[in-house]
Amino acid sequence: VICRLSKVLSGRHGIIRDWILKLRGRHVTHAAGNLRIAPLSAHFTARHLVQLADQAGTGIYHLSGESEVSYLELCLQLCDTLGVPRNAVVRRDMQPAHTAAPARLDMTNTSRQTGISAQKLVNAMADLIMEQALVGLAPSSG
Repeated sequence: VICRLSKVLSGRHGIIRDWILKLRGRHVTHAAGNLRIAPLSAHFTARHLVQLADQAGTGIYHLSGESEVSYLELCLQLCDTLGVPRNAVVRRDMQPAHTAAPARLDMTNTSRQTGISAQKLVNAMADLIMEQALVGLAPSSG
């Protein structure tokens, strides 16, 4: 099985964790309006990779977010999910390193063969917030 993935995000580290912490602390954060992704949560991705390994025959499969959104739109969705005013987000466009291919992958064949549907943005946001919340509950490794 070969599986192509759109952008996989986690609430445990990186930009999403930083955004959640800043927004919860009522700090201003910046997000690019000119870079687009079709986000998947790490939770959704892991669950469906296991499903593909267990159930799918040979072939190429795609996992993708349902919507292609800018980082700005993603951050604004986080505001809505967290109940934070949208004016906490300031647009700061980035210079792309290259010409971007479409961020969203076509899941028609994957859905038809496996029953897996693209992840809805609202579900990805809920997963990311839950992942970030669980970081504080994890036992320390030291």
